[in-house]
Amino acid sequence: MANTYSQLNIQCVFAVKGRKNYIKEAFGNELHKYMHGILKNDGIFSLAIGGCKDHVHTFLSCHLHAKFLTL
Repeated sequence: MANTYSQLNIQCVFAVKGRKNYIKEAFGNELHKYMHGILKNDGIFSLAIGGCKDHVHTFLSCHLHAKFLTL
């Protein structure tokens, strides 16, 4: 019997309320690391996390059994 493999790639954009320029460069690096840790703990692999002063982009990959898909 053949094995079945499923993977889901998602791009998410998180924006600061009112699109204000609140994310400073030093804080942004720490924010990206923190977001990576949260995703990793939920079994989600972050392919890329980045952004600028008013939003953050995440490109992530997860299997269909990841925690957030079963909520």
